[in-house]
Amino acid sequence: MAKNSPNGTPDNGRRLPKSLLEAWERFLARFPAEPDCMEELFRRAYAAGAIQCPRCGHTKVNKSSYGQRRVCCNRCGKRWSFTAGTFFHRIRRAQPWLAAILLLEEGVDVNSNQFRALAGIAYSTSWTAFQKIAAAITKAMHTLCTEVASSMFSRLFGKRSRETPARHPPSTELEEFDQPAVDTGRQARQTDSCFPGNGQPAGTEQPELDSKPPTLAISDDLSAAISGQEVSVYELLSAEPTHFDVIQAQTRMAAGALSAALMLLEMVGAVERLPGDRYARAAVVAGDDRGETPLSPPAAEAPIKIDGIINVLRWTYHAISRKYLQPYLARYWCSKDRSRWSLGAVMLACLKCGVVTRKAILGYVSPAMVKVFAET
Repeated sequence: MAKNSPNGTPDNGRRLPKSLLEAWERFLARFPAEPDCMEELFRRAYAAGAIQCPRCGHTKVNKSSYGQRRVCCNRCGKRWSFTAGTFFHRIRRAQPWLAAILLLEEGVDVNSNQFRALAGIAYSTSWTAFQKIAAAITKAMHTLCTEVASSMFSRLFGKRSRETPARHPPSTELEEFDQPAVDTGRQARQTDSCFPGNGQPAGTEQPELDSKPPTLAISDDLSAAISGQEVSVYELLSAEPTHFDVIQAQTRMAAGALSAALMLLEMVGAVERLPGDRYARAAVVAGDDRGETPLSPPAAEAPIKIDGIINVLRWTYHAISRKYLQPYLARYWCSKDRSRWSLGAVMLACLKCGVVTRKAILGYVSPAMVKVFAET
């Protein structure tokens, strides 16, 4: 394990924030050795009911040796490792994992490279630990956070990933993601993942653009310029602003074709373009007697300070890939919403999450619409 010099510089010479070093010292004071960390994992897992006999399903076990993984079922007598089948499945050491969770519970901002220097572990181990913890946090974002387009964070995308096209900069990953996902392997990664909110929910059907397009209520001299595709795009819109990425996901149109359709609808007065690359039906459409009321920005848009989130993520993690945007937004939520992620909450979320494989982490791709914590 890396030791820190009196001036707050680890042995490898990398200077770390004072708040991070103080949090690390508090952790070492509570759990100075590996057996202490393993015992704390057992205590928390047992209290949460996450330890279950693989033979009979009983949750009451005995553990004779302090800091050891082997437990014995009180009902059938089977012996096994209590970390098996839990969030901590196949971990080698308990200390890095416990430390990562407790640092997040304290709201301490730390990136994988900083934590690697503190814990004296490989960068890959540090990165995997935080990605798995983010997977557990993300599960709670499905109903508690606001949805925005991932393209709004394009200034953050400065790191390559498996989704970045060969011999292209990281920013092109967003452009590639906007293209229709014709590759079945990529479609599987977007819909089958340990992170929730990926892909379309089961039973959701996309609109068919070629099946009996409705009629757009505009004047006769303009109707000749409008095709069934534009009418279908118009019918997807309402008085509530909708982001370009959402429209594209619903129509399955290429970005260029959709932009042309929206521009034409805007020219004929059927659609209004609003700030943030959002579109809505015009307040009054020629020949339309419905008389919709003037539009106003959605109530949920004001509290979301995208620039502030970008600044925090850039300060902590420098540059990220579009592929892992959602996990980083989950960690941002954890650091800012201290009422939801108080002491013990992150550990409980991890234990309830169950096994998260490294294969699932590597195959994950953030969806077009990501969940963001809206500060109040």
